[in-house]
Amino acid sequence: MNDVMPDPTTAELAALPRAFAVAADYLARYSGRTREAYTLDLRSFFTWCADRQTDPLHLGRADIERYVRWMQDQQHYAPSTVSRRLSCVCGYYKYAVIDPVLTASPAQHVLRPWASPTCSSKPCSCAHGNSARSPTPWSCCCPCSACV
Repeated sequence: MNDVMPDPTTAELAALPRAFAVAADYLARYSGRTREAYTLDLRSFFTWCADRQTDPLHLGRADIERYVRWMQDQQHYAPSTVSRRLSCVCGYYKYAVIDPVLTASPAQHVLRPWASPTCSSKPCSCAHGNSARSPTPWSCCCPCSACV
């Protein structure tokens, strides 16, 4: 395809030409490491969609929330990684509405996981855990002074 998006070598990915075109247009706004990171983020999202035989441009809010749960529960990504990848996907859909490829963004009302910009991604060591903020055991998500 081009150096911005992955070359669609599988039948699943080749079936998504419009989604790739929107992604290439969205990524053209960025440069350097941001562009590289967002390319990887969208590649991961598109692969997740292809594995489920779903076109990214035909997803709903619940599908994107399932993607977030997949990143958290099955891939065990750090909260900061989940947050960045979701931010990229939300930007992709916002761009698709502005372009206008879609009439509304399915990501608009997705609940975003809480992640501290200084997240250490280490298990919480306090007695009460992190039940006040997140279902995952990350110290950065625990509001107590022992973990922060």
